Amino acid sequence: MDYQAFTNESLTMMYEAARGALAADDPVERQGDDPKFKVRDTPDFVAEWR
Repeated sequence: MDYQAFTNESLTMMYEAARGALAADDPVERQGDDPKFKVRDTPDFVAEWR
């Protein structure tokens, strides 16, 4: 992803959206259920965030 093509505001919005999706998935995964957003399962998340 070409992060230079984004404004600081749009990057912040994407960051907050990812955090929200992770926060929503965490308790579901802890219960052993299938998470709605599956952020951690996407190849882009693994490559960019880990």
